Amino acid sequence: MTRRQRMANALSGKTGQKSSRLNLTVDIRDFGPIAKASISLKPLTIFCGPNNSGKSYAALLLHSIVSTCASPGKRNMPLFSYARRHSVQYDVEGMMAKMSSLINAGKDTEIPEDTIEEMVREHFATDTKNLKLEIERNFGDASDKLVRTGKKSFSVKIAVSNGVEIRIHSKKSATVNYPKFQLRRRITFKGAGRGRAISTDDNSDKLPMIRVDPTESPERQALEVVYRLRLSMSKYVDYKLPSASYYLPAARSGILQGHRAITSGIVTNATYAGVEGMAIPTLSGAAADFISSIIEMPSSTGPFSNIASSLEETILDGRIGHTADARTRFPTITYDHDDSTMSLHRTSSTVSELAILVLYLKHVVREGDLVILEEPEAHLHPEAQMILAHHIVKMIRKGLNVLITTHSLFVQSLLSQFLMSGKDNAVTSEKLGFDRDDYLLEDEVAPYTFAVSDKGGSIAKPTKFSVDNGISLDEFVKVIEKMHRRRIIIEQNAS
Repeated sequence: MTRRQRMANALSGKTGQKSSRLNLTVDIRDFGPIAKASISLKPLTIFCGPNNSGKSYAALLLHSIVSTCASPGKRNMPLFSYARRHSVQYDVEGMMAKMSSLINAGKDTEIPEDTIEEMVREHFATDTKNLKLEIERNFGDASDKLVRTGKKSFSVKIAVSNGVEIRIHSKKSATVNYPKFQLRRRITFKGAGRGRAISTDDNSDKLPMIRVDPTESPERQALEVVYRLRLSMSKYVDYKLPSASYYLPAARSGILQGHRAITSGIVTNATYAGVEGMAIPTLSGAAADFISSIIEMPSSTGPFSNIASSLEETILDGRIGHTADARTRFPTITYDHDDSTMSLHRTSSTVSELAILVLYLKHVVREGDLVILEEPEAHLHPEAQMILAHHIVKMIRKGLNVLITTHSLFVQSLLSQFLMSGKDNAVTSEKLGFDRDDYLLEDEVAPYTFAVSDKGGSIAKPTKFSVDNGISLDEFVKVIEKMHRRRIIIEQNAS
């Protein structure tokens, strides 16, 4: 990354640091089908419950929050974030003018407290405006269309690190409350030819300095001060969220197989631009980002590629390939099996369902990221569901944060076993066929059950779990007991 890119990232609130720390609690009221929910994000977050109970709404809302307010080191993929493409821009020019007036005095000076407070305030104002835009973009609808039926408005309260609290309303401007940040800096001058090393450590007994070279242009000096202030501020306003968020929707296999036709249609229509009206397919932001991720898929492999290879070996019995046409850039996703290669639309539903997860693990995700995987069990045999659950634990152990929505007894049961077997129970792990580092800790898990309320709308409640008893399977036990009662009736009548 060049110095120019680092400066641009700093001015937009991003630095080169990674963070896998999690500190996010979201209280939801009357949003979509959800009447009430309070959700804390953990390395493994599980949403379980009947259809149309709001699991996807909650998952996509969390994705919107993390996409907008991710840690300063987040690495958005190309075209991924509306908030970074169409954001309410930070007033760099206005702040540069303030710094210029201080620099023009030609002597060492402390940056006024109210100037720094203005920068902090504008930073939060930009994030809250961007967040509301990102929610609307990802859901593909205006805020007032996301209100629960029969209600006038929704509210979302987001509590993050350092006492920061953000409130989003459907009919009001977003608001933010935050503590006073003790961020003080002093502008000092240095002579020409002494290099560009600047700033003392924050823990120094002296007031940390931002040094400017008097031989530089006034504009360059002012930009340097603003740049360094933004870097310093990122330490204080870090929301401690995942580095980036990737949303893999339940309809991913259909979108994956149709992406070429969608992209081709857009390109074909583009030839009529300026000649006649051009119709562009309407997509939600989440779907558009998903398609963009396929088009912009990097060729390099990342730290989770070994887990991807294990999924290919244990479930797919083949290899997922991804190439882009040199001329059109259209991606081609293939499945290699027994010395033959076939395009994705000719493969089984199991292959097409898992292909995108394999590609993300190979090429996209990094430690500290959040992957939201809807219905990972879709089109998988129960044995394959259990293998996939095993790999989800491996992802978490390697530093990935995972949120799943699931209807699978098998997935949740196996995750429960990893919690019960424990970190230090090597004998049990060996007998179960687990590796020594395949385990879940109690503070890494946050399961929730969504249920439709008699008063209307759904309510999400924490699911009972412990290292002694695992994750409660009551949601599934009710159905199993119902089926058992029916079987008894059938056998009694048969006799």
